[in-house]
Amino acid sequence: MATKEFESVGCVGNQNPSVSQSSQIINVLYPTEITDNMTDEQRKKRQINKILLTLQTNMSENNSKCNNLTIGERIKDAITPLYNYKKHTDGKKGSKTGSAVDLGKCDDQLCVMDFDIKKDLSDEKITEIRNQIIENLPSNVGLVKTAHGGLHVYLDRDGYPLKNNSQIKIIKTDNFDVDIFAHIDENQRLVVLPKSTYRPQENNQRKTLKYEDLNNMMEKKNLATLNDVLDIYGIDLGAQFEEEKPIIKNDGKLRKMSKEFADLLVDGICHLQIHNDAQKVERETTLLCLFTGLNGLAFVEGLQEEEIKQYVDDAYNKVQAQNNLTENAIQN
Repeated sequence: MATKEFESVGCVGNQNPSVSQSSQIINVLYPTEITDNMTDEQRKKRQINKILLTLQTNMSENNSKCNNLTIGERIKDAITPLYNYKKHTDGKKGSKTGSAVDLGKCDDQLCVMDFDIKKDLSDEKITEIRNQIIENLPSNVGLVKTAHGGLHVYLDRDGYPLKNNSQIKIIKTDNFDVDIFAHIDENQRLVVLPKSTYRPQENNQRKTLKYEDLNNMMEKKNLATLNDVLDIYGIDLGAQFEEEKPIIKNDGKLRKMSKEFADLLVDGICHLQIHNDAQKVERETTLLCLFTGLNGLAFVEGLQEEEIKQYVDDAYNKVQAQNNLTENAIQN
């Protein structure tokens, strides 16, 4: 597509189009003289592309809006007090000894990388490793020295895909491991804030450790992205979604589908080539797959028994009328 056409709607380079510009871009992609001659299928695809572009634009604008705020502004409504020199809340109150941010209550783009330096190293070695980590990081991050000398790095997720609020040991080295904390689901994910104190429980230690702000982190904004830092270590977490196949859990219970979903299912299995059996070819299906889908329509919520029977019959008639059945499929 010619660059000048996109310049006319202000969408060149790394700029994100506004919502109002989305329609202009669609009109560039599909001029009137072309849309007038579109088939129904092409018009559907055009509408889908328009919706996807608008959603993508809204998401980019929302992410940008969050990252324009300081860390302090992004977490101010998600801070919880900590008591009795602990790093977590247990419902027991006492002496307030710090505070933590619950990332599960923040915007879903703020995240923290936790560099956990091996605790059995000398203090001098821990300081050396921490300084080396900081030297390798982008400058626009929030930095907190943790109780044991490790590092919390505040970043913007910028839509990077993560599985849950805590991804443990995504980086492993001889001297440190790295966890990622984020807001992916609504579960609590506490991260201890600066000026908090902590007393380890192991070996009856009474030593009080502190969390320290290293770079006025609460005022940091326009943060570097999670991907910026993962790239430094050559990590691509996207591969974990490709390697794992989804597991369908069947508890043996039948659940009703909505009428709207059922209509979409029926519409989705029209205009196909139907075989008695078939290879995996686009726009082809088999009788087994077809019957499995249509028989599931017997569990549409909001319809009475007679209405369901009529709905299923109508669905079979519609699919038969709007698909091309091979001779073997017709016989079966």
